[in-house]
Amino acid sequence: MSCIASSVVLLHPCASALVAHTNVIPPTVPNAFFVSKNNPGGFSFVQQDNIQRQQQQQQQVLTTMDMNKNNWNYGSEQEILQQQGLKEKKSDTVSIVAYKEFQLRLPPEYGNTIVPVATWFQPDEDEMQSQKQQQQLQGQHNVQYSHRISVPRIASLLAGIQFIPPFVAKDFTLSPTISTDKSIVVEGQNLSFPTSTDRPVVILAHGFLGSRYDLSHLAEELASQGFVCFSPEYPESLASSYVIPDKNKDGEEEGLKDGRLDRTTINQALLQAMEMEMKVRPTSFGIVGHSLGCGTATSTGDDTWTRVCIAGPPVRRNMEGGDNQPDLGGNILGIVSLNDGLITRSRLESMIPMDFTRLEEEVLLESSSSSSSSSSSIFAFPKKSILILDRPDAPNHISFLAGNANDAMVSFLSPLLPVAQALSIPVLDFDKYKTSRDSDATAKVVIPIVSAFLRQNMI
Repeated sequence: MSCIASSVVLLHPCASALVAHTNVIPPTVPNAFFVSKNNPGGFSFVQQDNIQRQQQQQQQVLTTMDMNKNNWNYGSEQEILQQQGLKEKKSDTVSIVAYKEFQLRLPPEYGNTIVPVATWFQPDEDEMQSQKQQQQLQGQHNVQYSHRISVPRIASLLAGIQFIPPFVAKDFTLSPTISTDKSIVVEGQNLSFPTSTDRPVVILAHGFLGSRYDLSHLAEELASQGFVCFSPEYPESLASSYVIPDKNKDGEEEGLKDGRLDRTTINQALLQAMEMEMKVRPTSFGIVGHSLGCGTATSTGDDTWTRVCIAGPPVRRNMEGGDNQPDLGGNILGIVSLNDGLITRSRLESMIPMDFTRLEEEVLLESSSSSSSSSSSIFAFPKKSILILDRPDAPNHISFLAGNANDAMVSFLSPLLPVAQALSIPVLDFDKYKTSRDSDATAKVVIPIVSAFLRQNMI
């Protein structure tokens, strides 16, 4: 359960095409539209001469094959074109993604608290081959995520209610959501973290009353593309997987440095553990935050980091917005919805710095009839971008989360919804999601966008 620029990228809700506004035309690619900086209202199709030449070359190869059959090694048209380097070979295998639960032990000054961290990664090549041999014949995931929802934790954080007994909770086992046609998620507890130096690392920061599995669908996809993903459980989680020390008689939390255990402490410990315990040597760092996690994203790392903020503005939480926003450094993408009950247009407008490029979904919808039906496009995001989803069926606050985590919430917490509403306790769009149930539809829009942004800036 967070434009005055020289370039704009516009995204289709099905992520099947992308319209780029830019004053510098990148290398020509199929299915791309460009618009002049001085003529933002009119589109012009960039002729793809190189694609036409490739098509002519392909036809010439096939014609030559027909005229000189004795000189060819026979095969399908696809195979022949692959021999000439004119058609990409499609992979007939699925990728292996390992899931591993890491126990992050905080130092003594933070009470030796153990924080669970969910991780997803592709094993190193030798372990990868072993996993492929074991799993490809099965064609199914062989791991489940151990998820917990604690009503006492929810009541405490939302309403300050402390009298609900701890046994009012429920454990769930969540299955991976990524298609087995693309990737198989395997048990990785006995596998090593990848130590090669060509893996980018992404931290996933859940929101208030979220969980380390909220963005598991995104983690699975990113891991299948070579990212190493870490999703720690922060103190505001609904899982209540560890005890936050009580305050002592002087009002200070016992055993805690500076009186608090917070996200910054956990992230710093995680980064240190990556280096010292896991021996992970990433090429680059990124962080994706949802809701409260957007504040985590904009306060973690330095100007070399790539950031994505979902369901929250891509700005520091302690600032007022507008022209006074500090430069966060690095590349940053924001994705927000005006159907989100926690966001209003006026509040959002006041918090988006003027140097962010606005990504308008509607413009692409109007131009999509002129574009190709190809599902893959090469495109360039501006350094600072924000996509505002503004349509009647736009996602609500928790539509952005993995469907398996949301289904668990709906099944367990629905009976408590009338009570929460009667007591005027915030439900963070839980009531909306009960009706919309649009996690999968939202994922089809958001995950390709986030993946493309991270790939562009981190790989």
